[in-house]
Amino acid sequence: MSIVKDSSKKAYLLLFCKNYYVKYDLSEQKPLDTLNYLSDDSSLDIENIVTNFRSLPINDNLYFIENTGGGVFEFKNGYFKRIDNSYSHRLQFGAFPFVYDNKIHQYGGYGFFSNRDMITFFDPSTKSWEIVNPIKSDIMPIGTSASVSILHKSDLYVFNGFYTDKFDRKKNHMLNEVWNFNFLDHKWRMLGKTSIDESGYYNKNFQLDNKLLCLNYNGQIAEVDVENNIVKIFKKTNFIEKLSDHILPIYSNDYIFCILNNGIKNTLELHIRKKDDFLGDYIEEHELYRSGIWAENKYLMLPIALVLLFIVLIIILIIKKKRSSDINSFIKIQNQNVFYKNKMIDLDQSEVEIIKILLDKPEGVSTSDIMNLTETKGLNYSHNIRQKNIKINNINLIFKATLKIDYDIIISSKSDFDQRMRIYKLVLRNE
Repeated sequence: MSIVKDSSKKAYLLLFCKNYYVKYDLSEQKPLDTLNYLSDDSSLDIENIVTNFRSLPINDNLYFIENTGGGVFEFKNGYFKRIDNSYSHRLQFGAFPFVYDNKIHQYGGYGFFSNRDMITFFDPSTKSWEIVNPIKSDIMPIGTSASVSILHKSDLYVFNGFYTDKFDRKKNHMLNEVWNFNFLDHKWRMLGKTSIDESGYYNKNFQLDNKLLCLNYNGQIAEVDVENNIVKIFKKTNFIEKLSDHILPIYSNDYIFCILNNGIKNTLELHIRKKDDFLGDYIEEHELYRSGIWAENKYLMLPIALVLLFIVLIIILIIKKKRSSDINSFIKIQNQNVFYKNKMIDLDQSEVEIIKILLDKPEGVSTSDIMNLTETKGLNYSHNIRQKNIKINNINLIFKATLKIDYDIIISSKSDFDQRMRIYKLVLRNE
């Protein structure tokens, strides 16, 4: 079920069944036509698209994306047309689909005994799926599927998804964390620990303005305001119990459009409700999450954290001062050139910038920081990773040849804070 607009911006609701679809006039709130699907490709299995793809409206068009990841179809004027050069890779089952910047996106998903931690998007220019790189992130969430997610303006909120047990790939655990990804600065932030345990997992929800309406929260309804960290609890109505298990409600212009099962006639019926008529009696409200330092005893944790932070800062400053003085005593950058004991090292501009950032941060530089200097916009993530590796290897080779040394001056290792991240450092010795 999706809402689309025609060229005159008049809104219609489309209800898709196995071999036909029904078009509803939203202004008059009544069905107009029952129509058959059409396709220019006689071999196209339209029934499979309707049952195994999810629909997303963008402007005046409607798109269907494969549940497991890969295929993309455009639906316009009753016609299905494939528009991707991808394939059914089956790596994003249970991903969260959404539209940002008029492009189809997905977060997370499960496939091949693991869960994804990435945001992907469909690029109409290349007709393929690309990765949104979290280039400013210091931390990232564990990959999950079936997460509870909502997009508000430029912020994606994710919580309560399931991640794969590293030691038993057949087991999944719920991640009781709330994360935010901002598309403007491309940075992940961990907001805190969710107050919702596995028994209160939201497995049936839809967006209502900037909030999420969750229909199965311990037998009740929860209105989740992630931006303001509030969860309001309401009673279920008899009406809610009749909702279709497979077709989620849609909210538009103060109305909720939903499909009910008619048990007597064994049919599906469209019902339209105001928000206030949809919810039962108000029960209570509570926080969605608590930030990490306050999750236990805030009065005890704060002074301990401050003392530990002070000690860590002192140690970092001592190490930084020592390493910086060691390195900077024999390697200099002048007029965008690198010199070792007054001997110029022949590097290109991006390689000079890599040396500069490594000198500025002797404690270590992340992969994303280096890729900001080496990546080519418009190319995929794998290509830019290779380009970054080529630059670092070239720097190591030039230093070896020029200084007659037998070791790499740039080394990488796993981060002490996040084993999934790699940190790059200079190890040039004064020989």
